[in-house]
Amino acid sequence: MIRGNRFFFVVMLSLSFAISSPSTFGQTDKIKTEIKLNADFGIGDTLKTFKGSKKRVSLLLNNGVSFNGIVSEVGTRFVVLSQLGGGKDFFEALIELEEIAVLEVQVR
Repeated sequence: MIRGNRFFFVVMLSLSFAISSPSTFGQTDKIKTEIKLNADFGIGDTLKTFKGSKKRVSLLLNNGVSFNGIVSEVGTRFVVLSQLGGGKDFFEALIELEEIAVLEVQVR
């Protein structure tokens, strides 16, 4: 009887350590990439920092039209936004850099 209780105690102790460990079940700390806006950069250079980050950006154009999406590519004259908001997840937009008046992004 004592042997059975000892085995039960060891199993319960082992399980409690396994469950309390943060690396168990894939609960490791996520690596946070911090992106900050820099006033010395132009719109194109700033958009290049968001390429591949999966952060959503909002672009307000000179004509008042707004686009919300993820930066896919940035060239010398154009930027490509993918996964556009507003029910257009499967659409992309090609936007001329000179037409962008405001770049908005959530940094925290």
